[in-house]
Amino acid sequence: MVFARIEVVMSNDGENAYKPDEYGAYIMIIRTITKSLSTFHMEGELKRRKTVTKKELCRYLRHAKINIQNPVTYMNQESSKSFFFNCSPENFYRYYYGASGLDEMEACIINEKQNLEECKQELKIRKSILGPDRENLKELQGQISIFEQKLQEWKSAKDMYKMAVHHEALQKFQKLEQKRDNVVSNDPDRVIKEHETKIATLANQALQHKAEIDKLFNATMALKEKKRSISDSLSNVAERIEDLKSSMATSLQQDQAQENEPIEEPMGVRLKKELAKCQQQAQEAAKLVEKYTSNAATVQASLKDLEQRLNDAQDYLKDIKIETEKQDTTRHQNVYKYSPEKVHAEIEYMRSRCNLFQHRPIGPVGDYIVIRANVENWRIACIMERHLQRILFVWLVATEEDRQALAKLLLKHGCQKDKINIIKTNLYSKTLDIVSQTERQLDQQGLEMVLYRFLEISAIPTILLHVLIDSFNIAQILVVQNHQELLKALDDDSLNILGAYTLSNLDFGKRINGSKFLSPNDCKNPFKYRIVRFATESTETKNHQVPQVVEENREELEKIVATSRKEIEHAKAAHAQIIAQLENAISTRTRWLRKCAQLEADLDAETRGLVYKENENDHGDQQDMESESFQETLNKYLEQRLEQQEELVKVQSELEQMLGLLSQAKVNRHSVSTQSSKLKSTIQSLKKQKNSHITKIKAAQQEYEKAKDAMEKSQLDLQRDGIVYEEDKILKTPQEYLQLAEVSKELLQRCVVGSKGVEEYLKELKQRRDLRQEQLEIKEQKLNETFENFNIQKQNFARRCQRFEECRRRIEKVAKRAFRKVLDSVTGYDGSLVFNDVERTLAIQVHNKQQAYDRKYVATNVKTLSGGEQSSIQLSLLQSLAVITFTPLHMFDEIDVYMDSSTRLKNIESLVNFANMHQDRQVFLVTPHAEFAKILAESHPNLVKVFNVGQYRP
Repeated sequence: MVFARIEVVMSNDGENAYKPDEYGAYIMIIRTITKSLSTFHMEGELKRRKTVTKKELCRYLRHAKINIQNPVTYMNQESSKSFFFNCSPENFYRYYYGASGLDEMEACIINEKQNLEECKQELKIRKSILGPDRENLKELQGQISIFEQKLQEWKSAKDMYKMAVHHEALQKFQKLEQKRDNVVSNDPDRVIKEHETKIATLANQALQHKAEIDKLFNATMALKEKKRSISDSLSNVAERIEDLKSSMATSLQQDQAQENEPIEEPMGVRLKKELAKCQQQAQEAAKLVEKYTSNAATVQASLKDLEQRLNDAQDYLKDIKIETEKQDTTRHQNVYKYSPEKVHAEIEYMRSRCNLFQHRPIGPVGDYIVIRANVENWRIACIMERHLQRILFVWLVATEEDRQALAKLLLKHGCQKDKINIIKTNLYSKTLDIVSQTERQLDQQGLEMVLYRFLEISAIPTILLHVLIDSFNIAQILVVQNHQELLKALDDDSLNILGAYTLSNLDFGKRINGSKFLSPNDCKNPFKYRIVRFATESTETKNHQVPQVVEENREELEKIVATSRKEIEHAKAAHAQIIAQLENAISTRTRWLRKCAQLEADLDAETRGLVYKENENDHGDQQDMESESFQETLNKYLEQRLEQQEELVKVQSELEQMLGLLSQAKVNRHSVSTQSSKLKSTIQSLKKQKNSHITKIKAAQQEYEKAKDAMEKSQLDLQRDGIVYEEDKILKTPQEYLQLAEVSKELLQRCVVGSKGVEEYLKELKQRRDLRQEQLEIKEQKLNETFENFNIQKQNFARRCQRFEECRRRIEKVAKRAFRKVLDSVTGYDGSLVFNDVERTLAIQVHNKQQAYDRKYVATNVKTLSGGEQSSIQLSLLQSLAVITFTPLHMFDEIDVYMDSSTRLKNIESLVNFANMHQDRQVFLVTPHAEFAKILAESHPNLVKVFNVGQYRP
């Protein structure tokens, strides 16, 4: 039983006709709906009715550019209600996307992108699949290389074995040849004749040596006699010289006894000179006493003044120290709620008395955070305290016992239990080189504005510095001026940083896995710090509790104390030196005065008794003449002794030379005699061996012939195998080379599979390698072609995306122009469509031309307008969406039921005008208002046709 049937007749003329040869000038689509099923039929002018599938029907509708899912092609009652009542920008944008067909285009682009990603993953898989093939090919190539190497070793071992055999035969041949030549050359008769000739020669040499020895012996005896006579003459001359010297000594002693004493200078003159000199020295000593007395008084006064200044400065400094300690205790009590100084003092007491705190605890950490003195911007301290705020109240210890003991101490001194934060670390037992390593890394990267660069490294323990670098990344946190530099630093991948702060408003940003995280806009960061301090400051914070004048005077007083102490030490040393010099000058003056008085008394006594003495010596002339005679005789004897000594030396030299020649002649004679005896004994033995010499010659000749045959045979083997003999390469014996060849052959046999030969197996391996190589090259070529196609598709995808954006902009431009034109014709208003493709919204802006053009008169929310205005605006939007839709028909179901009678006619008139402007399309309007439909049909008889469904009966 048929419940319903729908028939639609479509024209099939023109260039875009659907299978005109099969269907003809029109196509009729029939849908039959029964209780149990729904079927589709298609027939044409040339084709009878035929049941078609939904796929075939959809193919025809796509060809006719009819998209039922498009809300502008077919808008049912639910869609109309949703369009006019749920008028949000998101819904409008969804209608616009469906009407323009951009949703299908975007779906195709997304699908293509997914296909590209899947293709990319598939290419990776295929590329990774080629890895085992390459490994297998590489392994097979390795097997071939190893097999070829072993085969080459085997062949080389065989060649070397043959060369070693030839080398051994050649050496044996050469040795036997040399042995034969030696045996032949060692003829006893010839040797006997040579020895007899040598014996005759040696006999003549013996006679010559004997004559030479007799001659040298006679000359030696003559020289000895001459030497003896010269020695006797020298003894006589020596005795005469001694007698003459004794006579001269006696005469000289007598003359010296008669000589007078020498004439001296007058004692009075000498005493006067010494007296003047002593008086001058006494005057100089008196002047030194006066000078040293004045200097001692001056130094004593300066010393008293310096000691008074030192006492005053020490008293004032002691008062400042007491006041500072009191202010430090108050500051620590306000910040930490306890006194860290007292905790450290008790820790030192426990270190000396108990077996605790072998490694000194570090804490609180805030007292060790010191900024360099050359940092001029005080906001660095605010950044540092904000970055390290989680560790400023922490203590670091080495063991669990130290942690428990320190927790008890902190509770004892007033720290709250929930505020105790102690970390146990093993860094105390490690050797740390974190400072040099960090400095080296920062120098290589050229980073100067990191938090590490602002800290006074010398004031921070190495363990704490390691914690700050490793856990708080102070070497990778940058400080910049403003927010723009912050974003620039985070985008720069060449900087090895993890985050950055700004000096302008203390904002913070960090980079994690390529993503940026910034501080919220409403986050307020106060510019203050309490714990972190600069190197020029004491342990106080920026809010000084001790007066600034006291702090400035304390450093000056400390300098005054140190300078005064040095000056006092110098003054005391100078005073002691001056006193010593004064005492020395007084004693010197007294000594010179005493000496002057003694010299004056001696001078008065000497002036009365001085007389010059004159001695005459008439006997001196006679003694001078005798002395000259003795001297002449002595010189004559001395010259004679000198001549005889020279002659004696000459004779001694000749005698030694002659004795040497005599000794050498005797040695030569003995040598000639020995050689002659040996030759005679050799002749006797050769005569006895003469009979056995013939037998040795025959045996040597036979061995020589055998070695020659073996050498020639090995040489022929080498020439037959084409082996070039090289003696330098032979390093082993033939047995060793033979053993090596057998081992190589056994290894090759193990590698060969089956009963194949070595060469056949190697050929098979190479064929398998070439086959796999060819297969791998084919796969790689296909993969490369696929990669090229993939890259081309990526480029096409990019161009499609670009074309999609251009198409979307053109469609938006057309929709805006159509909306403005329709809205002006219906309501007289000026309107615009605002597309937001990022948030996917379509907003409507309407302005009444009768009002001044101002932003406050522009309506952006359609719901705030009246119902008639809202209907007109939305119908104008619907027509602008219809303009950008490519379809041959539009069907709107009851879109006028939501309009009042006053606006319905005007709005539907605009829809009739749209149909008039687009006569290549058919517009179907389903309405329950029959009278209104008649009015439209009467007013537009050539455009509007009324079809009353209620009166139609099939």
